Amino acid sequence: MRTDVAVVGGGTSGMTAAIAAAQEGAQVVLVELDESIGGVGISTGVHFYYFGSPAGLQMEIDRAARAVPDVLNRAHGYHPASKLQVVTELLAEHSVTVVTSAVVAEVELVAGRVTGVVVETDDETVRIEAAVTVDCTGDGDVAALAGARFELGRAWDGATNTFSLVPRFVDEKGFLSFSNFDSGWVDPTDPRDVSRAYRLGRRTAWHGRNPASTHYLTLGPRIGIREGRRIVGDYRLTQADLVADRHFGDVVMRCVSHHDTHARDLANESDVTQVWIAILGLRMLRLGCGIPYRCLLPQGIDGLLIGCRALSQDQDSGAAVRMQRDMHKLGEVAGVAAARAVAERTAPRRIDVGRLQERLVDRGVLDRDELDHTARPWTFAGALRHATAAPDLDALIGLLGTADESIAIWWLLQYGDAAAGRLRQLLETTTSCAPALCLGLLGDRHAVPYLAEIVARRDEGRPGPELGLAEPRWIAALTVLRMLGDAAVADLAITRLTDEPASSTILYLLHYLIGIADQLGETQHRDLAAAIAAILRDPRIGEDFTVQGSGEAGPTHTADTSIRWSVDLTASYVLDLIGADGAPVRARYELDERGYVRRFARILRERLQVAKGLAA
Repeated sequence: MRTDVAVVGGGTSGMTAAIAAAQEGAQVVLVELDESIGGVGISTGVHFYYFGSPAGLQMEIDRAARAVPDVLNRAHGYHPASKLQVVTELLAEHSVTVVTSAVVAEVELVAGRVTGVVVETDDETVRIEAAVTVDCTGDGDVAALAGARFELGRAWDGATNTFSLVPRFVDEKGFLSFSNFDSGWVDPTDPRDVSRAYRLGRRTAWHGRNPASTHYLTLGPRIGIREGRRIVGDYRLTQADLVADRHFGDVVMRCVSHHDTHARDLANESDVTQVWIAILGLRMLRLGCGIPYRCLLPQGIDGLLIGCRALSQDQDSGAAVRMQRDMHKLGEVAGVAAARAVAERTAPRRIDVGRLQERLVDRGVLDRDELDHTARPWTFAGALRHATAAPDLDALIGLLGTADESIAIWWLLQYGDAAAGRLRQLLETTTSCAPALCLGLLGDRHAVPYLAEIVARRDEGRPGPELGLAEPRWIAALTVLRMLGDAAVADLAITRLTDEPASSTILYLLHYLIGIADQLGETQHRDLAAAIAAILRDPRIGEDFTVQGSGEAGPTHTADTSIRWSVDLTASYVLDLIGADGAPVRARYELDERGYVRRFARILRERLQVAKGLAA
């Protein structure tokens, strides 16, 4: 089979990629793993837009779906059947060849250029030759098979955002609705673990609603995976870009969201996330910027575009750049770019980006104003929402101790050393924790005794709204001391390991002790080993942990949402760092049924081999 453009993955971004490429004059083949196209809204069942921004083909599809007879539009958000009908008709109208129930088995490469894919269907093996291939698999499957470099999960443990298997039901008013609560973790690249996740999702799917007033219909039927591979591209989008509303000369669309991580074990997240959420409580602050075309181009590989959440970005950015509306736009961008490459008879990396931008403006995907966008950081918020320039130091100092303290700290961090002198002066004159936290984040060791005192008095204050997910100030201070590599509260941290009932807090203590392990003495080694032995024996550890829930369903709580695996494995790493033996703990988890757990155990073993100079 020969075609101009092969779009692999017929989900949220793939459907718009295929339609857009065909509308631009390309011959298109769309390959989908399932029996039908769909994506998050149609197949997974989350038929509601959460953040993202409307534009382009997505708006056209929504308008047409709303025009479908009312019998298919009694739904909260949009009706998945209406949307599927519209998308199916658009694909047929533009002569897109759709190949369903097809798994990509091989990617064909010639001199570093993708020339097509080989797919396996129920009946046959199909070889698809294409001038341009668009990876809309969600997890970057095509790019990975082509040899592209990628990242997966968090740096610490490799874990990705928790998944959902969404139950659909008819509510009391006769409207189709859903419950999008999390069921646990999954390694989306491990087929056995995905199968396990389906079994787990089915066990927890009907949690929390009253059958007497709610009529259940079905599950998803597709598992809702929020995070997979992130392909390393020509540019790597970061959360700093989103916060700053950074402008790029090769911008092709705009994304809007917030740092929507579903993690509740924040001690395992990156330092960026720990500062933004655990310390500042800014999880719900809106973020967004233009996405550069380079994020769609995998490094070192031609003939391939990334048109899904696997685009080139770090994990912190990925918590925001994954919403349905934005993925619809990303797919459309990739489809138009693929068609441009075909028309220009060149590789996607060498197309005229200016002409691509003009076409995207014409299609309504990209605002013309975005081409000359003036960045305005999203931290112009609260009392600073009307500011037109970076606030001066006096104004920021005046906001410490107020409801806008977190925003002020962020801006003070941008001032760097210029703010340090003023903050040092405040240490002796204020009861606020903010000067010490801010100084510590700037790397100024004058903050150490004040941070240690915050930990010692166990300051339980925290900034922001509940959904901001800020931790108590003593945990924030402990986290900053870890970042400084300072052992000022080592003995206290060891003592609290056995006194602390909350598993998520135990993880903060363990990560702090990892950060200062090389500074501990023999007596501390002995005490720490004894504390960890007590944790490993305690059957309650990890059972208090719940994953994110939403709506009336509330958080699920099953054996599969326990964080025990993370506490045990992290503790095993500490044991090895202090000269004890954590290998027996890891060995047990290396045989665990759960793929993500096995992966973490393997990551720790490899990390220790590198630390000991034993890596191959």
